[in-house]
Amino acid sequence: MENTQTVIGQQDGVLVVRAVGILDEKTSPPIFAQILRYTHEAPQIVVIDLSTITGAKTPFLNGLIDVHNYLVKNGGDMVLVR
Repeated sequence: MENTQTVIGQQDGVLVVRAVGILDEKTSPPIFAQILRYTHEAPQIVVIDLSTITGAKTPFLNGLIDVHNYLVKNGGDMVLVR
């Protein structure tokens, strides 16, 4: 099993998420839970840096869509970078 690490930082209404490794049904829920915890406090722009992931499975991709929809509905947005 590959090691997955996530770093989340927040500054001036921008939340930056950088994950390392494979994002799947086990590693994705904690990432999205942390994003939602921050975004419940105030609308956020969430930047997700995909440059250090080695794979993304369907649960992660579905989660991205769900979180994006939540953010937009609540005055935020999401940006994916590679």
